[in-house]
Amino acid sequence: MIFLRIYAVWALAFIPKCRSLCSKPEIINISPQGFSLGIGHTFKTFPTPSVFACMEMCISYPMCRSIDLNRESGECRLQVKSSVTDPGLLVSTPNTFHMDKEHFPQALLDNICQTLSCDNKTMCKGYSGCVPVLDQSRALCSSMGFTVVGTNWCYFFNDTTLTYDMAKANCIERGMEMPMIESESEWNALLEHIDFKTYWIGGYANDTAGVREWFWENHQKIGPFRPWADGKPDNQMNNIPAIASFQRGWDDVLTSSPKYLMCEKKIE
Repeated sequence: MIFLRIYAVWALAFIPKCRSLCSKPEIINISPQGFSLGIGHTFKTFPTPSVFACMEMCISYPMCRSIDLNRESGECRLQVKSSVTDPGLLVSTPNTFHMDKEHFPQALLDNICQTLSCDNKTMCKGYSGCVPVLDQSRALCSSMGFTVVGTNWCYFFNDTTLTYDMAKANCIERGMEMPMIESESEWNALLEHIDFKTYWIGGYANDTAGVREWFWENHQKIGPFRPWADGKPDNQMNNIPAIASFQRGWDDVLTSSPKYLMCEKKIE
């Protein structure tokens, strides 16, 4: 079994640009170097040399269990496995260090970075100045306990099952709307979060003279991007369904059928 000893040296970095407004502790030395879980357990990568940015991105994904950061290439890898539960997965990897979510600083897990920041919405890190890791809208989404999906969307997920109309009303009460997924990029980003549950999205059927058409809740016709699951839609003309989504695609189901709740709001 491989035991990682992590030495974290914390410092308050007062940046001239925001010296009177913010300070944020930064991990400046982590050892030992040279271990990772490899690429076989990676579900997302993104460019950054920052330990904090890598950890905060991991925190935003419930499925993330650990990070691998290569500072030389500036690549952060989010992993679905942890060396705490699977220590045998660690492999020697030059210029890379691994950290499990169980070892993340409690300040990050408590989201304290939202109060130790230059404008109370972006992250203030050390060394080079006030650098936003999340833009203001994305940071606000995270600080409200919601989930950033892709680059443009703030989502609310809930384990409550509701009918279509109840889900619609719940989203409106939150100042959000039922998801209207119009692009493959948003759909692929959403798949990282919806696991195997079935959630309502904001699409419904309208039957006129025996012809079924599909509309979004904003009354616009649903465009060509329609990732229906195999064999869907059923197009049974004796009922008026709405659209629910799960890992395998969209499904047409009765609006009275309880499904899980999710709401969205576009990040401007």
